[in-house]
Amino acid sequence: MAFGSFYCNVASMISIVAGSGLFIAAFFTAVFSAVAGVGGGMMMFAAVAVFLDFALVMPVFGAVQTSSGLSRVWFFRKYLNWSMILIFGIGFIPAVILGGFAWAYIIDAKEIQPYIKILIAVYILLFLIFPKFRVPPGNRTRILLVMGLSIGFAALTIGAVGAITAPFIEALQLKKEDAIAAIGVVSSFANIAKLPLFFIIFDQLDLSVVGVIGFLILATVFGIYFGKRIQDNVSEDLFRRLFRFALGGMAIKLLVWDGLRVVMA
Repeated sequence: MAFGSFYCNVASMISIVAGSGLFIAAFFTAVFSAVAGVGGGMMMFAAVAVFLDFALVMPVFGAVQTSSGLSRVWFFRKYLNWSMILIFGIGFIPAVILGGFAWAYIIDAKEIQPYIKILIAVYILLFLIFPKFRVPPGNRTRILLVMGLSIGFAALTIGAVGAITAPFIEALQLKKEDAIAAIGVVSSFANIAKLPLFFIIFDQLDLSVVGVIGFLILATVFGIYFGKRIQDNVSEDLFRRLFRFALGGMAIKLLVWDGLRVVMA
C-alpha cells in the first residue's frame, strides 16, 4: 500500500469528519440563535475555526451567518416592524460606508480591533451586572439611529454584531419574537454589507468547498425553522435568561479570546 494512497484516505476521512461536524454545528447553533436570539454565531465561529483551515473560516462563517440572519427574518417575518427597520437603515447605511472608508484608509483595524473588543466586552459585563449601565429606554427613533450608526461602523471589521446589538434591543423593550426578528434584520444588514468581500473570496474557492457551504446553509435554515418551533413554547422570562446567558458568554469570549489573548501575545 503506497503512502500517498494512505494519505489520501486519511485526508478524505478528515474532510468527511469536518463536513459532518460543521453540518451538525450549523444546525444546532441556528436552533440556539432562534431560541435565545444571540450566541449562535459565536459558537458557529468556534466550530468553523476548529474544523477548517484559516483561509476558509471567514467565507464559510460569513455564508452561514448571512443565511442565519435572513432565515430569522423569514421565519419571524410577521413580527417585523418596517418603520423600525427604515430608521435603523438610515443610521446603518452611511455608517457602513464611512466605516469602510475609515477602516481602509485611516484606522489601523488590526491594531485597534482587540482593544475595541475588550471595551465592548467590559461594557456588556457591566450592562449585565449593573442596571445603571444599560441603554436607557426612551425615544425609539434615537435608539434605532444610534444602533444603526454603531453597528454600521463596526460591521466590516470589528464584528461582534450580536454583542453590540443586545443593549439596544433591551432598551427597545421588545417582546421575544420581536427581538429575534429585529436581531435577524441587524445580522442580515451587517452580513450583506460584507458580501463584496465574500464574493472576492468565493471566486477563489474550490467547487467542493462551495458545495459544503451550500449544505451548511441548508442546515442553518432547518435549524432556524426548528428553533422557531421551540421558541413558540418559550416564556418571556426564560427567553430573557437565555438571552443574557448567551450575551455573557459572548462578552467573556470577546474579552479573553479576541481581546486579552491578542494584546498579550
